[in-house]
Amino acid sequence: RLNQILELDKLAILINRSLLDALTLDRIGIILKVPKEGPLTPYQLIKFKEEDIISLLFKEENFLSEYLQKTKRPLVVEEIPFLIEKLDEKEKKKLDLLKTEMGKNEIGLILPLIVKEELIGIILFGNKLSGEAYTVQDINLLATFTVQASIAFDNILSYFEIEKRKAELEKFYKLSVGRELR
Repeated sequence: RLNQILELDKLAILINRSLLDALTLDRIGIILKVPKEGPLTPYQLIKFKEEDIISLLFKEENFLSEYLQKTKRPLVVEEIPFLIEKLDEKEKKKLDLLKTEMGKNEIGLILPLIVKEELIGIILFGNKLSGEAYTVQDINLLATFTVQASIAFDNILSYFEIEKRKAELEKFYKLSVGRELR
């Protein structure tokens, strides 16, 4: 169904509700670049505070989006101590701060939405209601799912861009025809 929907709201709701129910999560959120070349912006959040998520996105000079763009991998809060070992001092500090922020906002998992090597969005996952950690199987399944979700979001954002340009061309055409008639 993901690729059949042409409305951003409907797609975001479908994804959020499906994942919330399937994984029995306490919260979930979708962050997108709308328009495609703009900054990451919270699009649809369930039980996350928008101001907290905006703060997370812009902390340490957009470290989260830069990190996800570079690694193109899921970020699990429990794995951050192991990731820190492989980084330089500056990145260690930033990733440790990100771990603190994820804990404060009750984010258990962050998945990047990548299309053509470009980060177009993020899905934030809260903790599971059961209190269990995300398993490798959960993460692998969700990573596969986010590939499909990324394509669906990209299709919708491209469709919006085409519609916007079409409207601009129609407006220009009407102005040109009006001038010619005068």
